[in-house]
Amino acid sequence: MRFLTDCGWGGARHVPLAGDASSRRYTRLVRDGETAILMEDPEGDVALFARLARHLSGLGLSAPRILSEDGAAGLLLIEDLGDGLLARLATDARTERALYLVATEALVTLHRAPPPDGLTMATPDHLTGMIDLAFRHYTKAPELLAQAQAALHPLLEQYARPAEVMILRDYHAENILHLPDRPGAAAAGLLDFRGCAGRAPGLRPCLSAGGCPPRRGRGNPRRLHCTLLACNG
Repeated sequence: MRFLTDCGWGGARHVPLAGDASSRRYTRLVRDGETAILMEDPEGDVALFARLARHLSGLGLSAPRILSEDGAAGLLLIEDLGDGLLARLATDARTERALYLVATEALVTLHRAPPPDGLTMATPDHLTGMIDLAFRHYTKAPELLAQAQAALHPLLEQYARPAEVMILRDYHAENILHLPDRPGAAAAGLLDFRGCAGRAPGLRPCLSAGGCPPRRGRGNPRRLHCTLLACNG
């Protein structure tokens, strides 16, 4: 691939990585004891991904560094943050609580800063439309989508009041890495921030804490939710 040759990774070994519900494809590149991630998304907006990654990094958060980019081809070479997903590491109540406090601290840092320009506003209409993946991709029950949207929309109108903050779509344990060598909020590695919008800060912490289904004896998502709300005043 010319892109990799131009940025010095042409001879690297390729290790395919698991994808997600998006059109992206990820490959770990290995050379001389170094690694990087090739992200391919010809149908997406890699320039937006790179812009938001730089914004988050500027706040002291751990989004992948952009090593090289070709927006026209939908290619990015990004920092490899490793494989330490919270979903795999949260094996007991004490560990889970510590990990989710790190994830909560990252949200606190994010919500204390103004959002970057150009984000889609997460109106009730927009948020209601975003749940379609749950019915079309995961449950394979598209016939239930309209019913769910009709139930959700009035709740969003009542409780999800607009606010000038940035939120991260899909902020959950399968998309957050633990980076123990980094301090504070930077210990949470952020993988997926393609869906960002100005929104009330109280909307997302329950999804962050709910990335791993709570089980008896494990951490308390409600407590983490309260921690985030308290830190945001």
